[in-house]
Amino acid sequence: MARFYVYTFNQQNQTNETNADLHSLHRAIYSTGLTLTPFYLFVNIFFLTGLLMQHSRDSSTHIMFFLSLCFADMIPAVICIPFTSIAHEKFPSDRGLCYLWLASTSTYALAAFYSLLLMTIDRYMSVLFPLLYRKWVNVGREHVVIVCVWIYIFILACLPLLLTPSKPVQPDSHCDYYFATPKGFLKFAVFVPLSFSVFMSMVMNLHLFCKYKKITVVDVFEINTSPWAAEHTLCYLEHYASTATTQVLILVYLLLWTPFVISSIYIYRNNLPLIKIATLMDTSKTIGFLSSFLKVPIFLYYNVYYRCVFKIMLTTNPSHWRDQFQFLPYKWKRRRAINIANKEDFDF
Repeated sequence: MARFYVYTFNQQNQTNETNADLHSLHRAIYSTGLTLTPFYLFVNIFFLTGLLMQHSRDSSTHIMFFLSLCFADMIPAVICIPFTSIAHEKFPSDRGLCYLWLASTSTYALAAFYSLLLMTIDRYMSVLFPLLYRKWVNVGREHVVIVCVWIYIFILACLPLLLTPSKPVQPDSHCDYYFATPKGFLKFAVFVPLSFSVFMSMVMNLHLFCKYKKITVVDVFEINTSPWAAEHTLCYLEHYASTATTQVLILVYLLLWTPFVISSIYIYRNNLPLIKIATLMDTSKTIGFLSSFLKVPIFLYYNVYYRCVFKIMLTTNPSHWRDQFQFLPYKWKRRRAINIANKEDFDF
């Protein structure tokens, strides 16, 4: 009997030590997220400002989808990270804050991947169906598509929460989908639409990669025959080059959000203590949120024109940005198309 009590006491001590370690890790994760929030906001606001200022002068259609992705990436910095870092202790006692946090997390995940899906569809059509693309796609129609998609995302994000019957909050409850919403709503309102967007993006990008792995510009348009051919060759080259940006962005988002998906499935199928659930979910979400830091470098690496834009923003006074943008060369685009056709310059 004495051995039993000693064994039980040792087990309780080990459990308490484990919980204390998890609590310390949990606090460290929250502190890290709170520390990264100002940098998170700066990167997204900087990127958003450059795109908006140039979009007012050069209304490229695919830029609208980058703006949508940028707004989606602002959600964690404005809502998700501050709430999980500062007010997480109040979530069990405040159902409204809990639901707002859950809805914002779903909105971010869905908006980010659906923006990538829209970018993929736009590049897919522009490369494979260039004539139909120029006929049917314009900035106004893209505005309508983006608004409709965001409305759809808000409905999906809020539906599980609005349809959940009101129930008393337990003192030891944790603000999470696995406790706040029925599993059926979670499955069909979040996981299925998210999986669909990721799957479609991967299929279309894989098709583009396989079909145009060894592309030759001369096979598409004879660049020296007429100005019309040169202009269309340039358009084709820009559209094809920008698919690389979309492909790399999707790959980065998938890799960094894989821990969150694995953690969600693991928690969904196992009955874990609340502190372990909180630590797993918050750690994986913090890793996933890092994907927004990589958006600007990837975009600049594959788009030399916006490399010039952001270089001006970093090296000049903000009051002089508009004046400096007016001197950006637009004629270099046709010259670069000719260079690319001659395989002299592939830096797009």
